[in-house]
Amino acid sequence: MDAAITTAFEQAVNRDLGFDEVRALAQAIKAGTGEPRDLAAAFARAAFLTPETLARTYDAAAEGWFGEAVNGPSIHLPVLDAADPAKLADLWPALWAFADDSAAGAMSGALEVTTRTAGLSALLPPEHGPRLGQAYLAYPMVQESAAKGLPPRFDLEVLKACPANSLGRAFYDQIIDNSFDLEVLDRDVLGLANLPAPHDFINTRMLQSHDLIHLLAGYEVTSLHEVGISAFQLAQCGHGYSAVFLAVVSINTSLAPNPGAFAFLMDIILAGWTHGRRAPSLVSLPWEEVWHRSMDDIRQSIGLKPFDSPYPADIIEQLRAAA
Repeated sequence: MDAAITTAFEQAVNRDLGFDEVRALAQAIKAGTGEPRDLAAAFARAAFLTPETLARTYDAAAEGWFGEAVNGPSIHLPVLDAADPAKLADLWPALWAFADDSAAGAMSGALEVTTRTAGLSALLPPEHGPRLGQAYLAYPMVQESAAKGLPPRFDLEVLKACPANSLGRAFYDQIIDNSFDLEVLDRDVLGLANLPAPHDFINTRMLQSHDLIHLLAGYEVTSLHEVGISAFQLAQCGHGYSAVFLAVVSINTSLAPNPGAFAFLMDIILAGWTHGRRAPSLVSLPWEEVWHRSMDDIRQSIGLKPFDSPYPADIIEQLRAAA
């Protein structure tokens, strides 16, 4: 990665853009007159330095991009002074190495992306964790749900016994057909129970419900929709991992030589974000109580619309196959 480019980007992350500035920037980028790196820097700042501004930043970007307000539930958070940008000194080399490997096609697969994204989170300033924890509590139903403690584990045999066309059976088939783990990653291996509240709850809940959200909210298991569902998860609870992942994807794409790549990415990220903000809270959905019901029935009862993807879900796989 060119040193002048990385230095300029790191300096851009130091700039605090308000709602109106982010909205105008997104609008300009969509019109072809704005600088994508500036919006990627705004996402990075919110993810790395000021988690209190995640909702404000993405709401503003979505409003500028789509020309209408998101109109999700109010998320009231005091904006604190940003952490000292100098505290990101350890993060930048790891992030730029990640970007270089991604651009070179040197990533071994989704697991490496997950591991390296999590590794970046570990390099954030020490005060980031407590700030993010406080931010979580401002999202709909998080405080009430986290107060109940860690969610119990799902039972594969219970899912197997669910009737045909039910959510539980669809979840079981998805796990078996794709050789997925029941909770994506083992919560004990990750030590999630040892995290301070509400990080313990949020990270456990997001892992165990990730593939359920795919099914119920209408995100297919494709590269494009993994980006979309990350934006949905971020919108639902301010999920820290999703914030870092989307910042990294946005940074990488803003630096790509293809000028249309960033607009393509924003179409999916901001559609997923808007979907998540307008959807009912799935953080608090008692999954075990609805296993036996059809997905259409559950959606109708809670007021959830499936994701309206702006592109074919497998468009990235199609493009790779045609290359």
